[in-house]
Amino acid sequence: MIKTLAPACAAMLGISTLTLLPACQSSGPTDVQAEALPSTVQSIANRASDMGKPALVVVGAEWCGYCRQYESGALADPDTVAYLNQNAVFEKVDFDEHKAELRAAGVGALPTTMLFVDGTPKASFTGVKSSDELIEWIENNAG
Repeated sequence: MIKTLAPACAAMLGISTLTLLPACQSSGPTDVQAEALPSTVQSIANRASDMGKPALVVVGAEWCGYCRQYESGALADPDTVAYLNQNAVFEKVDFDEHKAELRAAGVGALPTTMLFVDGTPKASFTGVKSSDELIEWIENNAG
């Protein structure tokens, strides 16, 4: 099911429309443009690289219903939290704080989950995954 953001919400973002995808279909190479990423996101990726781990960055917003669903679901699941603490550097980034840079980097829908390996964008998806799906996606793309 694909939903289009209401015009009033899209206007808050400074865009005409935004498509929200509750389930991700994209799990291959990322469309994220590394050179346009906010320094905050790149510093997370670099810190993870220095630690020898992949970085998982989730871009969301307070007003995004799917973001809240993701945060209270898979991202709050004890098994997922334990997995991320052991195997990755995990950070959430607020879309509204870095709107222009994130849009320039290719983030066009929320939530967007990005995986970085060795400081470089490796894969991304838009939407919500279950705990098992998220862990499987990380394992399939981090190697």
